[in-house]
Amino acid sequence: MTRFPRILGRRRFAVLIALFSLNLARGLFYSILIPPWQAPDEPRHVEYAVQLAGKRWLLGGADSSPDLQRQILRSMKEFDFWRYVGREEPETVPESFFDDPLLKRSGTRFGDESPLYYLIPAFLFTLTGAQDVLVQLYLMRWFSVLLGSATVVVSYLVAEDLFPEDLFMIIAISTFITFLPMFTFIGASANNDILAVLAVSLLLWQVVRVVRSGISWPSLLLICGLTLLSVLAKKTALFTVPLVVVAIPISLWGRPRHLREGHKCFIGTCCVLMTLLLAVMFTWRGRDAADWVELPEPSADTRSHSLALSGSHSLHLGDGRLMQPLPFNTVRELRGKTVTLEVWLKATGGNRRGSLLVADSDVRTLEIFKATETWMRRTITHTVSAHAKSLRVVLSSGARSAERTGDLYFDDVILLEIGDEGSNLLRNGSAEVAALRVRPRLEGLTRYVSLRHLLDPRSYDAPSLGRYLLYSLLTFAGFWANFGWLMLPLDPMWYLLLAVVTLASAGGLTLWGAKLFRQLRKDREGALDGRTRSLLLFLVGFCLAILQIVLPMIGRQWQPQGRYLFPALIIIATLFALGLRQLMPKIRPSILLAAYLAGFLLFDLICIVRYIFPHYYS
Repeated sequence: MTRFPRILGRRRFAVLIALFSLNLARGLFYSILIPPWQAPDEPRHVEYAVQLAGKRWLLGGADSSPDLQRQILRSMKEFDFWRYVGREEPETVPESFFDDPLLKRSGTRFGDESPLYYLIPAFLFTLTGAQDVLVQLYLMRWFSVLLGSATVVVSYLVAEDLFPEDLFMIIAISTFITFLPMFTFIGASANNDILAVLAVSLLLWQVVRVVRSGISWPSLLLICGLTLLSVLAKKTALFTVPLVVVAIPISLWGRPRHLREGHKCFIGTCCVLMTLLLAVMFTWRGRDAADWVELPEPSADTRSHSLALSGSHSLHLGDGRLMQPLPFNTVRELRGKTVTLEVWLKATGGNRRGSLLVADSDVRTLEIFKATETWMRRTITHTVSAHAKSLRVVLSSGARSAERTGDLYFDDVILLEIGDEGSNLLRNGSAEVAALRVRPRLEGLTRYVSLRHLLDPRSYDAPSLGRYLLYSLLTFAGFWANFGWLMLPLDPMWYLLLAVVTLASAGGLTLWGAKLFRQLRKDREGALDGRTRSLLLFLVGFCLAILQIVLPMIGRQWQPQGRYLFPALIIIATLFALGLRQLMPKIRPSILLAAYLAGFLLFDLICIVRYIFPHYYS
């Protein structure tokens, strides 16, 4: 071990200030270097913060502002947005985000993202009276820079607690985060990822302290609060929940004296109550139909027992739409084939207009109907595009008139492939199965993971495995550097070099694990000190973070991004540096540290000089 220099120990606060200032300067530089709107989803993030400042309340799908979107779109056109992302510039400015294919694909933040990140920018907009969308964008960018700089400081504190006498590890961990180009790029944009990274970093710092020093009630409450903050910041921090569940018993390992009998009874009671609560949550069914999604937002029960053509229930729709997407594996098999949608429908309170829609990612088939107070049958046929990536069925109601205020009911909704007398491609077409009451909130967090997809053998055929491999490689590239709207990658040779170094680090971790295993056979208690338990916990956290982005790919056309791993950035930085250190134990730490620093500095410089600057300014 390299002794931690006393001068740094005495001037610890100055070191933290210098580290914060360095990252602040880098972040401000990146925020100015990158042209406006050239970071992923910035228009949507600015829209959310501006609307939050105006509404001063939680936002839903109906709170989007066409006027604000047009202002942002005009600013995007002024700064050559479409040229920089490699798209043909529209002749006229789109009327809304949904009129542009790229922005439409990015989705909406309203009702999907927590408002936590946007609270301070919204307050700044109100405090400064900023009305220009460009000023608002840069206020959000600079707020992100502050959060990113704080994250690097926390990484230094984590490294110092884990390796108090190892100068290489302390500097290497901070260097990784400081000079990782993609993290600096995201941390200098209007993006809520950065708040999740900071929240998880603070959580990991406390977890390390607890594992090394023991748990107490204040530290337990702090960890629970930081876990909640992390999850509320962004869904990419969900892996922290099982990580904390694992961390608490690890922190109690070998420390029975920290738990009194009363505390043990209290913890046991909490575990029993939590088990009962989960059992109720996952068995208590409500009044909505399972497998159907009500759009734009749930406003009425979608399952009715008052009217039914067959069985005892039917689908109920007041206003809005009911939608059911088909699994991607099914869509693949239907490409180029024709399907028929058959629906029985009825209105109450007089005639009511509505529509039936079968739409894939390229083609849509729509039929308008007028429902009466008697059940009637409607069918439409749709030929699925040969390149379809998605397929959905949508049941919609028309606007209510002053005289007609009834609702629509649908039963025996069936989608069949023509020429194949197989089973219904839709699920729960008669609403006989009720959705869990927890479903709307649970799906808001985990809607991308489906047990049905995971257990489907088609999810593991050769095309699917090839797709997963491709997306994993793109995620690896996006973690290190892929700028703009993920359309400014590096040359493949750089990713190959990064892959070699990463594999070398993984080899070093394997050596560390083998060494630890031998130590455990000799002295189990002595080998599992606080540092080792923390590092093992980091390995668990890394696996959970990987699973979090891999599982949603299974059976779906969903591509993760490298920044989804950023909440686990301190974990990755620690394991990366530890692996390289273990791989080259005979090299002097000072030489290894100099090479490590030079490598990251050179990589960052190459990204700026060779890629970012020429793309935007040549």
